[in-house]
Amino acid sequence: MKNSNSNLVDLGGYRQEKLKENGKELRVFLKVKSRLGYCPCCNKKTRTVYEFKFRDIRHSFWFDRPSILVVKQRRFKCNHCKKRFWERLPGIAQYSRRTETFRKQIAKRALEGHDNKLVAKDFRVGQSTVLRDIKHHSKLELKKKQDKYFPVVLGIDEHHFTKKKGFATTFCDLKRRKIYDVRLGRYESSLGNFLANVRGKERTKIVVMDLSSSYRDLIQKYIPWAKIVTDRFHVVRLTIQKFVEVWKYLDPSGRGKRGLVSLFRRHHSKLTEIQELKFRKYLKSKPGLESLYDFKNEIHDFLRQKNLTRKKMKHQIKRLGHIIEDLKASKFNPMITLAKTFESWQEEILRMLRFSRSNGITEGFHTKMEKISRIAYGFGSPSRKGTN
Repeated sequence: MKNSNSNLVDLGGYRQEKLKENGKELRVFLKVKSRLGYCPCCNKKTRTVYEFKFRDIRHSFWFDRPSILVVKQRRFKCNHCKKRFWERLPGIAQYSRRTETFRKQIAKRALEGHDNKLVAKDFRVGQSTVLRDIKHHSKLELKKKQDKYFPVVLGIDEHHFTKKKGFATTFCDLKRRKIYDVRLGRYESSLGNFLANVRGKERTKIVVMDLSSSYRDLIQKYIPWAKIVTDRFHVVRLTIQKFVEVWKYLDPSGRGKRGLVSLFRRHHSKLTEIQELKFRKYLKSKPGLESLYDFKNEIHDFLRQKNLTRKKMKHQIKRLGHIIEDLKASKFNPMITLAKTFESWQEEILRMLRFSRSNGITEGFHTKMEKISRIAYGFGSPSRKGTN
């Protein structure tokens, strides 16, 4: 197969000479396109070839068959300093017997949650090789992220990392739907230095977070020009929790029934006609429950709004003030606590009504992290001696 298409191996800088295949593997014979060699000592160009050899390089699988690249590597002689050197092959690290594409393929398969032992078996390599490829790929990805600027729309949230190290904070690029960085800790002592020296933070315009005062203080100190927006899910969840606590005072027996709790938590638009009739019948049987449920729905409808115009926001500002006053007028402690929270986060909640994006992307990445942690449960640390 003379002068075949080099896209077969998905590597640039090579010319495909011929192709041999059998039932077990695919062998592709390649030659570097460039006729020049650059001396590593004096950086001069040369065309003088001293000798050559053929190298077998493992490449990514082709239709479940391993592919071997047989590359003709030349040894040049520098006419300036008289040094002899082997040319560097595109897409292949120095002294490596595998292409970078193949190493990346192994690392991605392992990082998707597959067992390292099975990955090693599928790609016909050792488990230690899989670990090396994961570290190599992670370093390359980290270097790419370090060269990028801070996100324009930033999502911040914490998740439990380990028992020893505690919590970690995830910085997510909500606009590009990618993780920017993950840092240990969730307070200024561990995150302050990172936020003070991060590159391109002047680009950040919006920060989405839950009702965390520690994160709010961090952003106001290190990125004071960014607008903070609360995450809608956390505000609605907190509201429902406080109303359920009040329900417990009014009817302790009904609060203990899961079916009633499920109906109370849902938005009234998601109830069927039969469910609403039966639930209304129960609410009317207990004094104060129906008005509590209607007040909960009123706040829920208010918090569900998004993409409001400036003209509509004037009415919503007054409406939030009335909600806070009504909560404060209640004699129940959960209502008063909720009123204080709404008052403290008043600006951020109002921005939430103007803003449509939530922090659900960050929560989704946390779910993937927890899945990887569950799969790795029981495996010892590779840094410990004697670990299999």
